[in-house]
Amino acid sequence: GKMLSKIVDGITTNYLYHANWNLRKITDQTGRYIEYRLYNWGIPRRIDNRIYTVQRNINWEGTIKWEENGNGHRTYYGYDGRNRLRLIDPPIGNSTIITYASNNSWKETALGNGWIKEYYDNFGRLDLTENSAGIKIDYDHNFMDWLIYKSLPFDNSTPEIGIHYTYDYLGRVKRKQLPGHWAETFHYYNGGSPVIVYKDQTAWQGHHIRYAYRVYGNPYINPLLDRVILKYQNNSYSKNTHYKYNNADR
Repeated sequence: GKMLSKIVDGITTNYLYHANWNLRKITDQTGRYIEYRLYNWGIPRRIDNRIYTVQRNINWEGTIKWEENGNGHRTYYGYDGRNRLRLIDPPIGNSTIITYASNNSWKETALGNGWIKEYYDNFGRLDLTENSAGIKIDYDHNFMDWLIYKSLPFDNSTPEIGIHYTYDYLGRVKRKQLPGHWAETFHYYNGGSPVIVYKDQTAWQGHHIRYAYRVYGNPYINPLLDRVILKYQNNSYSKNTHYKYNNADR
């Protein structure tokens, strides 16, 4: 079935649908809304939000040919034979040109004289990024496709260092080993709603910082800071800071 409404922290959001069940309107508790109309191939050709209107032209295969913003300016899009995005041509400025390897091992996105290239492993996972300035970022994944290593930006003149990740059996980050002696460990308390996530930072000097987050849904998307507990030099000094929010998370 389709979701008709949801309530998060006392704030209600309502959803309406067209007769064919394409999304028609999203309205929040203050009356602000986004309305979707004139669908083609599952994509709305008109989007209204009471302030401005976005209009689109849809290709027969379901891709966007152009999109016009509220000021009447159009951005055009081009695709290759596999319907992959190849060109973004804005009303002002340089076009973005996207090139793909024939074996899908890399993708290059160029804007003006700058570019960034993404390399993929045999499973299609991001393996390395490199830009026109020679800056690289390295990635590594385990057999579950979870990210277990991400380097800090580096080039040919600097050594590669990065962050190592370990996970629990639910795929949640359990530990982040930072370069040097710092590490972050995560503890998830599921004693009710919301879930409380504790993030501990420790260093070899004995400094310890604990962050407590209130989490609704995904713990990595906009968690709310609930309190901070700082302890220095083996707990010889500590300080607690608490945070409170209204129903709108402010």
